[in-house]
Amino acid sequence: MRTMILTLAAIGLFSTTSHAALSGYYDSAAKIQVALDSSELANAMEQRPIEALSIENGGSTIVVQSNGCGYAVHLTAQAPVPGRAGSTTYTVDSVVGPMCTGAVK
Repeated sequence: MRTMILTLAAIGLFSTTSHAALSGYYDSAAKIQVALDSSELANAMEQRPIEALSIENGGSTIVVQSNGCGYAVHLTAQAPVPGRAGSTTYTVDSVVGPMCTGAVK
């Protein structure tokens, strides 16, 4: 009887849908990686070096700074399929820039 109860408990435990969520660190890293892998960003920056970056607008925009100019990478989040395990993934929606200060471009 005890074995049957443990077996039923194990079946119930493993048959539930699991939901994976990334920690804030890894979610931020995933967003940054998508932005930096973007050919749209590389083309807009004309291959200039990255000096700084920030995450803005609740995490939906990555702002990259280079040579006095800023480039905003707007991301779109895609949640995992309902009822399936997985983390939110991101794609580049648009890249805006350069937004330069002074005469540097």
